[in-house]
Amino acid sequence: MENALTTTKNFYELPNDQLRRAAEHYGAYSSSFVHREGHHKTAKYWRDTLPFYLPSGTIDYDDTAFLFNFRVGFFASLVKGVAENLVSCISEGLGLGKTYFDDQGLTTVRRLNLNSYPRCPCPNLTCGMAKHYDPDLLTITLEGGAHGLQILDENNQWQTVKAQPNALIVTIGTQMEVVSNGILKAPAHRVIVNDQRERTSICYAIAPANTSTVGPAVTGLPGARPAQYKNNYPYGEYLEQHMTNYRDTSVCFSKFKL
Repeated sequence: MENALTTTKNFYELPNDQLRRAAEHYGAYSSSFVHREGHHKTAKYWRDTLPFYLPSGTIDYDDTAFLFNFRVGFFASLVKGVAENLVSCISEGLGLGKTYFDDQGLTTVRRLNLNSYPRCPCPNLTCGMAKHYDPDLLTITLEGGAHGLQILDENNQWQTVKAQPNALIVTIGTQMEVVSNGILKAPAHRVIVNDQRERTSICYAIAPANTSTVGPAVTGLPGARPAQYKNNYPYGEYLEQHMTNYRDTSVCFSKFKL
């Protein structure tokens, strides 16, 4: 964990010309995924991020072309097992058996984001990431440096998730909410910045492939409530709606809720 965070921090401390060349080599580097993809041209945050799409099978962390540094690749290979165990336990807890998500093709996409939130001279004028919901099954976050992650609670108040050494933060995504038929809720969250310390984070996410179909899976179990969401919609269709309305699941879910 410490090595992965240190490597990520060192990467973002490279001189601008070296950082730019390295980022161009990996082909994806921006303040926001939605900005880079053209969904929101004004969504530029006080953040740098370098995303990698990972194989769902065994990670060969010795391949330096896979990630820019061995230590981050090694971390990815370890957190992969944690994520898979969590998904399996959640699946079993929902009464779906241990392998439901894998069997349905809902764990195909694995993404690793290396994020840097530098010190900001005017933190009241911007944010690291605005209020949003994760479109994945779940996300596991390792963070270092300043506190920054905040969760919107049931009273519509922002609560800071204090950074803990050697701790992983697990966030439920909207597709887990759909599959669980609303039993598990995807929380709204954001990242704030400050003028004293930088923040570094590494996020590992599991998501369906765009062609995978998603829907509530617990409706046929004893005592389950009626389906709250459409069944068998393509994940790519949901993701398109999410990218244009990612700050508000009520807008996105309006097309998928029953």
